[in-house]
Amino acid sequence: MTHPLLPLTLLITSLAATATCSAQGGNPNLRLWLRTDAGVATSGNLVDSWTDQSGAGDQFTAGGTDRPQLVSDGQRAFLRFEGTQELHARLPYTLQSATILALFRYRGLTSDNDYLYSFGNNGVSGSQMPLSRRGGTRSYHFDGRTVNFGAPIPGGRWTVSTQVFGDGGPDHHDLYLDGAVAMQSTASNAYSVDCTTARIGDWSGCCFRFRGDLMELVIYDRVLTPAERAAEEARLRALVAGAFVTTQGIGCLGSIGRPTLGPATGSRPALGSTFLSETTNVPPGSLALQGVGFDDVQRGSVALPASLAGLGLGADCFLQVDILDTLPLLPHGTQADWSLAIPNDPALAGAALHAQTIVFDAAANAPGLTLSNEMSLSLGL
Repeated sequence: MTHPLLPLTLLITSLAATATCSAQGGNPNLRLWLRTDAGVATSGNLVDSWTDQSGAGDQFTAGGTDRPQLVSDGQRAFLRFEGTQELHARLPYTLQSATILALFRYRGLTSDNDYLYSFGNNGVSGSQMPLSRRGGTRSYHFDGRTVNFGAPIPGGRWTVSTQVFGDGGPDHHDLYLDGAVAMQSTASNAYSVDCTTARIGDWSGCCFRFRGDLMELVIYDRVLTPAERAAEEARLRALVAGAFVTTQGIGCLGSIGRPTLGPATGSRPALGSTFLSETTNVPPGSLALQGVGFDDVQRGSVALPASLAGLGLGADCFLQVDILDTLPLLPHGTQADWSLAIPNDPALAGAALHAQTIVFDAAANAPGLTLSNEMSLSLGL
């Protein structure tokens, strides 16, 4: 597969008679192209390595046995980081002017200093090109010496970020979130970043780790034009424009099995539609509630998933969603159904909603409660 900007980049490079770049693959300005539909090597669903598709063939590898997961809904895939994993590489080049784009989402509504990526070493202003979120939701760029804050990075929804280094001067940095200016900063020195230190999901000095999902990461070693940048951002947004559902975890053991939550056959959380889900293994005649929330990472000061064993619900029973509201389900037989009318509002595209079913099962345990697995909705077209 050829990168969409490859022909345009080659034309511009030829017209400018530029001969200063040496990246492989026919495009001297596309330095890194990490995609989750190619180049991901796994053991089971755990990531061993992620290989660059620009033609250079550089490879990020996982450290130790704690590795990101490759998650798929059958239509698209992404890497999931749980705040303890990172990928690292020794990239054989130095970046000065650059454009770095990413398609990602922070799963928690708030976080503090968890890095999506980091290139270079700290110590001197202009020696690093990282992106993080700090103090709740504020975008954060540490240039190697100086702290810079910008507009919020939303939690729970897919975001396209673009960092531009060198537009307006060799010491300039601009951050765009979904195409809008989010931060502008100036380093004390011209940017010169040694990419033999490269991290995904962490800072170069450890340990400020990302908890969220990453679908694509792209680096050009020049400043893209506004038209080129807009084209790349539109391409990335299109990857998550569709509606999709993922499930994770398992339900608590009940009297007739583990309650299992998932979408009804063929149902998707598309804008302007009604989404249907089903919870199975619900004892006949039992009350079931659909718990919903916007966060599956944190509930107050408690990290999720949180064990409910101390409440007598069993050693394998976990609260997986920060439940903000509960809705009654329609029971029939050993199944309970939920329907959700989704407004036809383009502003909701990419937003996430998490659900976990609460089942009142008197025969299951002393409290008489079980919970299902988690179901996550990404709203879209």
